[in-house]
Amino acid sequence: MRILGWVLMALAFALGFVFTFGEPLGTILFAWNSGFIPTFQAGVQRNLSPWLWDMLILPLLERPVWVGPFLLSCLVFFVHGMWKRATGQATPS
Repeated sequence: MRILGWVLMALAFALGFVFTFGEPLGTILFAWNSGFIPTFQAGVQRNLSPWLWDMLILPLLERPVWVGPFLLSCLVFFVHGMWKRATGQATPS
């Protein structure tokens, strides 16, 4: 599980260097496939909830491209640490 965290962290830094650290995720996705975001938006708003698009997905698309993998890696490290502590495998400091 810790390896997944490190892979996601490396991915975040690689994306930051390749696409510059300030480039929004939505810009990258639109350049990759210009029809993806409007189709995805329509599908989410019609089939799931307009709230989900407005409050969760759109703010993620406006964030820099490296933020998603970085936050996921932090979450993986946190869950791994909590799991090790719950099972008694954590080393005392």
